[in-house]
Formats: sequence, structure tokens, C-alpha cells
Amino acid sequence: MDTFFGDPSWDYNTRFYIREMRQTSKEDTGVCGLLTAEGDAEFVERMLRYNDGIRWAANLSVDGIQIPDALVADVLDKWPLDHAAIAAFGAHIRLAFKLSANLVVLHVYCARGLDLSPPQR
Repeated sequence: MDTFFGDPSWDYNTRFYIREMRQTSKEDTGVCGLLTAEGDAEFVERMLRYNDGIRWAANLSVDGIQIPDALVADVLDKWPLDHAAIAAFGAHIRLAFKLSANLVVLHVYCARGLDLSPPQR
């Protein structure tokens, strides 16, 4: 959470959702959390480079979707998306990706007609 709230791009208008977490044992049980936030590719990279190294663990996965701004609140409310939610938002999803927890598999979805040319700088 420190990395997220301390990110230089974060401000009070950033939309996010943090699922409840709890540690009920005195033993290391590998508590898993869920942070869902809006951000660009540079934001995601900074989040994953915490402490000068990409922080991957068996319980970490990274998913992302590109949707119209008007739908962000609805998607955050239903994240992580199940099959019903994907069906409901599917027509509005322009781009989606999912990295497996151990970075072995990358799934990418691109909507028909999506312009994948690099942005002009």
C-alpha cells in the first residue's frame, strides 16, 4: 500500500479498490491482498519495481483492462471480474491482459479494430 499511495502519479482523484486482508495466525500464512487501481503502463512498472527489483511471489498476479472512463467505477465495484461481469463489460473492453502468478504465461485480448500502433511522441 505504501508503494501505491507513495507513487508520484497518485492524487486524491485516483480511483482504487483494496479488498479486505487479515492475518489471524501468528504463523506466516502468506496473506493475500487485492489492490485494483487505475494507472498507465509506467505506474504498473513502478508498482512492480518496489525496492529496486520486481517483486513477484506465488500469490501475485497482474491483470489489466482498458475501458471507457465512464465505466471505471462499475468495473472497480465488480473486480476481480467473473464470467458474468466480463460478459456485461465485454463490448466495452478495448484491451485486456493477465500475467500468470509465476510470469510463465501472458494472455492478451485486443478488440477488433483496436489501433496497436505506437503512440506518436
